[in-house]
Amino acid sequence: MKPSAILALVAGLPTTCVAQIVGPGGMTTYGGGGRRHGGTVRVREPGKGFFLAGSSLTDMNGVYVTTNQLPAAIMASHNVSLAYENRVTGWSMVLADAQQGKPWRAYGDGKSEWCA
Repeated sequence: MKPSAILALVAGLPTTCVAQIVGPGGMTTYGGGGRRHGGTVRVREPGKGFFLAGSSLTDMNGVYVTTNQLPAAIMASHNVSLAYENRVTGWSMVLADAQQGKPWRAYGDGKSEWCA
C-alpha cells in the first residue's frame, strides 16, 4: 500500500477509533548504565513546586506552587523562608524559623520547620 493511501485511510477514521497501541517489544525495562558514585549537585534556587499525596487530610493533598501571598496571620507570627500554596484547596505550606517557647519543638531541634 502506498504511503498516500495509508494517510488517506488514517485521515478518514473517526476520532473515536483512534487509539495508541504499543507493538511487541515496544516496552522494555530501563537498563540505565549504572549509578555514578561520588558526584555532587548544587541547587541554586528552591523548587517551583511539589506534589503532596497520601495525607488523611484530603484537602492537603495536591500540587503546591511557590507564592508570595500568604495570610496575614502566618506572616505576623512566622519568619518565612519559603512559601507554597495549593491553589485548588487554599492550603499553604511554609518553611519558617522555628519558634521558641512553643509547646512543640522543630524536628531534631532544627532552626527551621515546615508549617501547614
